[in-house]
Amino acid sequence: MKINKRILLVLFTLFHFFQTSGYGQMTLPKVFGDNMILQRGIKIPVWGKATPGSLIVATLGKVSTKAKTDKDGKWMLHFPTFKAGGPYALKISESGKPDFAIKLTGILIGDVWLASGQSNMEWQVQQARDAPNEIAKADFPQIRFFVVEHDIKFSPESDFLAGKWKLCDTNNVKQFSGVAYYFARKIHKEKNVPIGIIQSTWGGTPVQAWTSREMQLTSSVTRAKMLASDTLTQNNVVKDSLDMIRFWDIVYHPQNNTDKTVPLPDYDDSGWTAVEMPRLVKDFGIGKYEGVMWLRKKMVLPPSFAGKNLVLNIGCPEMNYSLYFNGAEICKTIWSSNPKQSYTIPAGLVKNGENTIAIRVAMLWGGGGLNLPAENIYIVDEDAKVFLAGKWLYKTDIEPVLPKIHNYQNYPAALFNAMINPLIAFGVKGFIWYQGEANASEAYRYRELFPMLINDWRKHWHQGNLPFLYVQLANFQKEDPLPAESEWAELREAQTLTLNPFSESASRVASPSGQQ
Repeated sequence: MKINKRILLVLFTLFHFFQTSGYGQMTLPKVFGDNMILQRGIKIPVWGKATPGSLIVATLGKVSTKAKTDKDGKWMLHFPTFKAGGPYALKISESGKPDFAIKLTGILIGDVWLASGQSNMEWQVQQARDAPNEIAKADFPQIRFFVVEHDIKFSPESDFLAGKWKLCDTNNVKQFSGVAYYFARKIHKEKNVPIGIIQSTWGGTPVQAWTSREMQLTSSVTRAKMLASDTLTQNNVVKDSLDMIRFWDIVYHPQNNTDKTVPLPDYDDSGWTAVEMPRLVKDFGIGKYEGVMWLRKKMVLPPSFAGKNLVLNIGCPEMNYSLYFNGAEICKTIWSSNPKQSYTIPAGLVKNGENTIAIRVAMLWGGGGLNLPAENIYIVDEDAKVFLAGKWLYKTDIEPVLPKIHNYQNYPAALFNAMINPLIAFGVKGFIWYQGEANASEAYRYRELFPMLINDWRKHWHQGNLPFLYVQLANFQKEDPLPAESEWAELREAQTLTLNPFSESASRVASPSGQQ
């Protein structure tokens, strides 16, 4: 008998619904999976959902324990302490329903660290120095990573959007946090125990995004902004995501066929505004501007240039740009920090007399334009050079306005809710943290904001004063390494004060007994 494919699809969909909703079988949070690392030396917590009022039976290795679900089907149980080792299998089922048992394999007992922060911690091994050599040597089956998927929520979640435990090998290590990987490798070699890293990171995010609502309501520094976020819903996040797609579509794809018309020599730019170039948009005298700007310059080239390949040195444009010569596209949507960016202008494009250069620049995040020095902007053949500094024309409203992006990942508690809260109760050895740039503009307040985070996480984990390791911001800014006033230096000081037992910052991370 043939079974209609649509019927099979419906049956599969129904099975998946019952499975994931907990009616067909019990469910576990995503952090529990094959090849996971569980924390040694403590009672090991495991939790999930099943039929309300049912008895849960769990076995880890040869050790069994039980728990009963509450009226909502939630349950939690604890295995006794284990020493480092493995591999073990974990089997969990409702009493009397062995067919719906969950079985996880490849489990090791060792030390688990939560690695969090902004891009410093998110920076991947494949982006690190000497990456090919390091990746080729990354064969550490007793180091495992669980990378939490980016997610934003305005109330605490019970599970991650996505994530899976992965062994550290030459294939997987590429996308792991570089800082967390080198940390795990060192600890693994020194302690000779399995190391698990739960990586929960998001580039460019402030410390407030990683701190719970409850904690932020306790401080006058954070309370107002925290309460202001209470009106937000997931609809805001969805709209922001759609706006973000539109944002980058405008940045990378000229709108209204502007790339086919604006760069042409005979395009009417009589209504455009003159500006002395090179300069950045912040110096145009138009206030803060974010959007697509077109720049044009007409120049008369020497007769000797006609019929020759030329080199156009555009210096160092800031942000994303496209370059056109006499209507022809020379380069498109370039990001580059090279101080001397040059392009060949084919001889067939070079006219005797007047020629036209057009540049499309995405002015973003307060930046954009052409950087100094003026002598780096010119067009040249093998014998002569024509400098391009001086009067240019610009126009700001040719293409659609960029939608305003709210970046809700930066809002108070938004990442704690989605990317930290689902992990709470999972046994850990401690935390490693690398963050701070996103708070540089409020560096002095970091003296309070950073200890709040440390206290917050320790309080939620109920494992006492868990180790909290962090990296200070580097002396990377132009003011350093010489001593000078800077936001980064002030934030480094705030980080240092967290260690001082006599400082106001340190008092906020001390336990009630006064112990660090």
